[in-house]
Amino acid sequence: MKSLFRKRIFRLGLLLALPFLLFFAFLIGYRWHISEQSNAALREITQKLDQTDPGWRWEDLYERRPKMPEEKNSSVLIDKILSRFPTLKFNPTSPENPKYERSWALPDHMPWEEADWAGEFVGQNAAAIQMARQLVNFPDGQLNINYAPGIIGTILNKQQNYLQIGPLLRWDARVEMQLGHLDVAIEDIRALINFGRTFNREEGLIFLGFRRYQQLQAAELVEELLALSEPQGPTFAILQEELLRESQEDLYLPALRFERAMSFEAMNYFAKEVREGRMMQIFAQYGIRLPPVDLRVYLIPYRYGAFAKGDQAAYLREITDFIEECKKPEYELTEVQKSYNLRHAIINRWPDYEMRSLMGNVCLFKKVEFLVADLKAKALLRCAATAIAAERFRQDHKRWPEKLDQLVPQYLKSVPRDPFIDAPLKLRRVEDGIVLYSVGENGQDDQGDVVKPLNSTVEPADLGVKIWNSDRRGRANKD
Repeated sequence: MKSLFRKRIFRLGLLLALPFLLFFAFLIGYRWHISEQSNAALREITQKLDQTDPGWRWEDLYERRPKMPEEKNSSVLIDKILSRFPTLKFNPTSPENPKYERSWALPDHMPWEEADWAGEFVGQNAAAIQMARQLVNFPDGQLNINYAPGIIGTILNKQQNYLQIGPLLRWDARVEMQLGHLDVAIEDIRALINFGRTFNREEGLIFLGFRRYQQLQAAELVEELLALSEPQGPTFAILQEELLRESQEDLYLPALRFERAMSFEAMNYFAKEVREGRMMQIFAQYGIRLPPVDLRVYLIPYRYGAFAKGDQAAYLREITDFIEECKKPEYELTEVQKSYNLRHAIINRWPDYEMRSLMGNVCLFKKVEFLVADLKAKALLRCAATAIAAERFRQDHKRWPEKLDQLVPQYLKSVPRDPFIDAPLKLRRVEDGIVLYSVGENGQDDQGDVVKPLNSTVEPADLGVKIWNSDRRGRANKD
């Protein structure tokens, strides 16, 4: 009887355990199936990239980064400045430190209270400014970045400190304009352009953003220069050429290609760290905040492993397709961005994310925003260069050009193209001067609407530069 009872208990136990055994067998089989699909997808896209874009991997791009002699590298000079003047720590919210926005309307001179502050700031930093101005002789640079394993955790404090140089040159240029030292102001602007070139395009989109920001500041300074004075001379023409050079250089595609390799390397590292139990630390470095008490958080290491390579494959396919789309002419790229934004209108966050795109969405997020920002920078640089050409024409002919074709070939080799439409930049005559402009992101001609009212959050519909008639320049001091 006891033997029969034990057999019945054993059979009942087997019967009860069978669903669990089948469930775990299904899980194992499902994970194996997903893993095989993921591996196959990753092999397919990486083999395709090896054939169509050899050298696309992180280790290849990292090894082929430009090597630059120290005597020609602008970052070496910047290191010397920051080493010699370690107190250059600017806080934009402090009244004692440089502002990032101009607080007065052109074509007026700088208000007295602003001029007092700016003069004191420039005087206190005169030695550092003198060294920074030497960047005019350093048209190229290469950052020395020591990337951490898997990219994640790379420290960029040193490179972020480089941004302290921009306000020195920017405010010195403004002070020199007020004093009538136009050649020095032009030298500051040219040094600012070269400072931006320190942030090499081969280092990804963040540094592309740093570089374009300095270029935008340079274009704004050109407008201020022409609002106050009538600059002349060879350095004025050289500045025009340097602005055009910057506007023609393709920065976005190389940066995006570098970003693809860097993100793929980071995703590989992330998958390894998740398997080894360091998931929360990695999420924190990516800025992802997950609730630590949620059971689903602790299931990620067991679930994501099967999807990791598929996630990487999907990311590579998406970013590679986007890279190919970005090879279209400039004026078609706003449509590329709109199409991309429609496909990625919703980036799923915890807890609604999909395991198969856990890191791919994070790596793709907001990369496209740099595309139109790059086009805007190109447009403003070309407008600033064309404004210089128009001013040189006015000084020689005692009148404004009626159309931009009149600047060719003496002042421009050709009329710069509008990066937003398949057409040249536009010129509009207004009562107190002229406006050189691009139609901007909306693709519509808003009749040269380029002036942004002070303290307004609404951006003008067009992008460009206004030049005032000579009798209107520095109006506050002349009235």
